[in-house]
Amino acid sequence: MDAALGDMVTAIENVVRGELACSPRVAATLFQRIGFPSFSRAVTPNHLTTRELQVADLINRGCPTKEIAWRLGVQPCTAKNHVRNILHKLEVRRRGQAVAKLRTLIGERFTPG
Repeated sequence: MDAALGDMVTAIENVVRGELACSPRVAATLFQRIGFPSFSRAVTPNHLTTRELQVADLINRGCPTKEIAWRLGVQPCTAKNHVRNILHKLEVRRRGQAVAKLRTLIGERFTPG
């Protein structure tokens, strides 16, 4: 285990210097330990902005887009964009799917109001 850690440190130092010379084993270990954004698409509530979480809460409460806009003091098209961004980030197509996924991710704190 220490040898693998030493190899990873060396590989990271090489990258800092603009070099990338590491074995496939080291590369795989790096991807497993630190991840790579394009390969890791797990979404958590932290990936949503504060405003998107507010919109998600209003979706959870059953509010249509126009009411979301009114409650947040924004234009309906802005609220619609927030909804679209939430659906995209959660990789779902419908509002109900987004709510279900957030309930799974957040738990009991995200229940119908």
